[in-house]
Amino acid sequence: MTKKKKIIILRTDITIRGGVERVTCNLANMFSTDHDVYIISIFKLYDDIFFDLNKNVKVIYLGYSRSDFGKTKSNELKFFQFFSLLWKLLLFYKELKSKLQKIIAEILPDTILGMDTSNIILGLLPRKHKYLKIATEHSSFDFWSKPIRFFKIMMYRRVDRMIVLNKYEEKNYGKYIKNISVIPNSLSFLPVESSTVENKRMIALGRMSEEKRFDVLIDVFSDFAKRDNEWKLYIFGEGAEKENLKKLVEEKKLSERVYIMDATQAVQKELLDSSIYLMTSRTEVFPMVLLEAMSCGVPCISFNIPGPDEIITDSRNGFLVDNNSKDQFLEKIERLTKGNEVRSVFGQNAKKDVQLYSEDKIYNLWLDIL
Repeated sequence: MTKKKKIIILRTDITIRGGVERVTCNLANMFSTDHDVYIISIFKLYDDIFFDLNKNVKVIYLGYSRSDFGKTKSNELKFFQFFSLLWKLLLFYKELKSKLQKIIAEILPDTILGMDTSNIILGLLPRKHKYLKIATEHSSFDFWSKPIRFFKIMMYRRVDRMIVLNKYEEKNYGKYIKNISVIPNSLSFLPVESSTVENKRMIALGRMSEEKRFDVLIDVFSDFAKRDNEWKLYIFGEGAEKENLKKLVEEKKLSERVYIMDATQAVQKELLDSSIYLMTSRTEVFPMVLLEAMSCGVPCISFNIPGPDEIITDSRNGFLVDNNSKDQFLEKIERLTKGNEVRSVFGQNAKKDVQLYSEDKIYNLWLDIL
């Protein structure tokens, strides 16, 4: 029988509607079946947590707002802007450290798990009693500049174990860090039903930011729409690029074919109603949404980049396209839209293959470390 432990998960802002927040909630739910789980959220942008979270998971908000840093006057010199911000960050860290140490002293955790950006705090945090520090990296090594990579590596050397999501990241970070393990994301759900793959509906979900390249997806679909007048594309999410994407849809006169939608909590329903999942990201690590699409029996198309290349098996449960090749991406869309047969076979294979990432299997990997 598993010994009951106290686990703290440290997150920058658990209320944000992003992939890391979804994974954080999934992990908390998974751990809470056997352990006491606490989520500490440094910031709180929204009133509520967007994703499902078990009632027995305790959430602690530290009461900070991103606006606490204030705005630097536009007429200040950049030199003074930099040092003004640096001073605010130092004061913030001093106060944050004090709050965290007080909470840790009250809970006396066995493990503190840092999620992505909060790993900086975890790495710097002095240990006043014995607990395991585990850092999880959810962004690509290639995404960062050399100075930031150096800083992240220094932080990861200050924890007991680093977790990455795929073999590519293990290879990159493993050059500098010894205690590193690969634990992929687990399935959020595995519905009994599957998509019929008969609806002429493509779908994409994610943060509407530049690295997701939804503009590229719209460009590819625009070319496809010149040869087809039935299929539609739904893109769900929030982010800085949302208005730009809406403008692009209007410019290309696709307002009746491409729909820019708000982030949805009904991910499973939207996937089950769709027949093809499309991903055009510049970088990914281990995208939850591909697992979710495949669990619903939806074939996927993605650029062949680290992360998706470990989930999609080309020409079995989807297609991997040469990175940046819009022509090849379009070709694969056309192949999947010609008839139901290929989509149906790919969808069935996807549902079988994705069970490799069931919650039980991933939880067992975590039990070896916690």
